[in-house]
Amino acid sequence: MRIESGRVVRLKLYDVAEELDLGVVGGIYPTSPGPKVRFLRRPVGGAIELARPPVVMDLGEWVVDGYRCEVAFRAYESGVVGFSLSFPLEGLTDDEFAEASMAIRSSSSASLEVDRLAREAFEAMKGAGLSVWWDPDLTEEFTFFVVQKAQGGLGMREFKESWRFASMMYGEGRPLSKHLLEALMGNAMSYLEDDLLVMNYDGAFISDREPDDIMMIVEYALLQLLEARYYDGEVSRRLGALYGAMDMKSAHLKALFSGGYIRVRREAMKLVLDARLAMDSILSSVKVTEDAYYSQVYAKALRVLKTQAWVDSMERKLGELKDACEMLEGEIQALRANLLEWIIIALIALELIPLLPKLL
Repeated sequence: MRIESGRVVRLKLYDVAEELDLGVVGGIYPTSPGPKVRFLRRPVGGAIELARPPVVMDLGEWVVDGYRCEVAFRAYESGVVGFSLSFPLEGLTDDEFAEASMAIRSSSSASLEVDRLAREAFEAMKGAGLSVWWDPDLTEEFTFFVVQKAQGGLGMREFKESWRFASMMYGEGRPLSKHLLEALMGNAMSYLEDDLLVMNYDGAFISDREPDDIMMIVEYALLQLLEARYYDGEVSRRLGALYGAMDMKSAHLKALFSGGYIRVRREAMKLVLDARLAMDSILSSVKVTEDAYYSQVYAKALRVLKTQAWVDSMERKLGELKDACEMLEGEIQALRANLLEWIIIALIALELIPLLPKLL
């Protein structure tokens, strides 16, 4: 089989803020053609709607490890930025396409280049007055293996017949086992006979003449995974701080008078509200119907990336955080009641002191 037109796209997303002003972010690359809002190229009769689309800036063509690539920067209002390196591959056999794809995917030079670009963008956003952070653990990487035109077409049947495509997705140069191949094909779907989408946890194979919409839908699912991970970590951190405050038995009165308990509880409840509002906003950023192909692609991406598992984990921890806040509130009330009792006892004692000589 000959791949007449295709590409490999390496995408990396970074969570850098709770929210970004896209107008400010659009000015960090003054030499680029300028930011442009990215929409679906071929929306299907209201089948899917992407709210709060990102702004994208083309940064020109580069050469990485001998491969030419087009570099683009994107930013989302939800506080996520990302870079994509798109490597065009044309006029190759399926073996050559697979070998080039694996070389590009495993390129350490490409990884270092993307991280360098991200660090520069972070410093530029910080210099522009945006409230941003740098956490190398709050990232998600994904690779798209795209075939836009193949001799004879490339659908489900052709993908199975050429073991190189499936092995390429796992970075292997030998055929996959039957069981692993069956598991991978369980994440495959197609709209026409000559197109195909095969999802994996860190990459996707796409055979489509116009693949950009599919790639954007998967990118949204990846964005939601990253945001769910961020809020899950924030809730875990705040939950630990709350339990730590509740364990400070020797500092109960000090915390009560200093307002420490109340402050911790207020911050925790604010996080519960902020996290739920943020996740509702993020998860509702893709609105789909039940019977459209794009909605099936979106649902498949969420399932393969296990986004819902992170959302469920965060919801469980939010419930624990809310319960801990209620326990802390009960402890505060108990402390206040005990303190009031001791004050009353002290006042009674003070009134009885003048009567002691008479009683004696």
